[in-house]
Amino acid sequence: MATTLSQEKITYLEDFIEKTVPRKSGDILSNVSNGDVICGLDTYKKMKDGEIDTKYYKFGENGMGYTVYSLYKSKNSKIYLIHVDMQTPYAYAVIENETEFEGYYFIPK
Repeated sequence: MATTLSQEKITYLEDFIEKTVPRKSGDILSNVSNGDVICGLDTYKKMKDGEIDTKYYKFGENGMGYTVYSLYKSKNSKIYLIHVDMQTPYAYAVIENETEFEGYYFIPK
């Protein structure tokens, strides 16, 4: 789900990224459901290719929304995988390419 962030929230997220050590994408994706990882991969491709112009896109959640997984395209055009708990950023990973999603989803034949 695309979300428009206020300038205050963008600043908060940029500060969080600047001050926090990134995790490996697998550390976060291993907690995301199969269907949500597939949605995240599709969203990543669209963000990277400019098909989605939003800067923040929530692609998965669990715990009735207490934990949220989203992609954020920063001012420097890097795309980050963001893990949010209780509406507060908890961890992030830099997504360099779509291969970072491999091994975290299964498409049945």
